[in-house]
Amino acid sequence: MNYRWIWWQVVVPVIGPIALGAAFIALWSTGARGFVPDYANALANMSPWGLTFYSIALLGSTLNTFWPKLRDHPGLGIAMIVDALAVCVYAGFIAVWRHDSAFVPGAEVYTVTIILLAITIVTCHISYQKVIRP
Repeated sequence: MNYRWIWWQVVVPVIGPIALGAAFIALWSTGARGFVPDYANALANMSPWGLTFYSIALLGSTLNTFWPKLRDHPGLGIAMIVDALAVCVYAGFIAVWRHDSAFVPGAEVYTVTIILLAITIVTCHISYQKVIRP
C-alpha cells in the first residue's frame, strides 16, 4: 500500500476541505460572540455531488496516465472504465435530483456515493501501484 499516494490523492482532497471548514468555524466563533458553531452542518457539506466530482477527477487523472499501458493490463483498464461510466451516470442522476429545490440527499444517496468512491479509490490505487509506479 502506498501511503504517500493515499495521503495526497485521497486524504488531502476529501478530508482537507472538511478540516479547513471546521477550523474556519472555530476561528470565526472566537470573534463573533453570538455565533453558535454547527459542526454537523459543516460535515454535511461533504455532499454526494462533491464526492462524485472528486471520483471523476481521480479517475480522469489516473486513466490519463494509465491509458498508454491499457493493453498490458486490460482487466484493470476495463474495471476503471466501468467505474468511470458508473460514476458519471450517478453524477447525472444527482445533477437532475438537485434541480428539485426540496431534494435532500438521504442515506441511500450517500451509501451509493461512498461505494462508488471506495471502488474508485481502490482501482486507482491499484493502477498507481502496479502500472504507473511499479
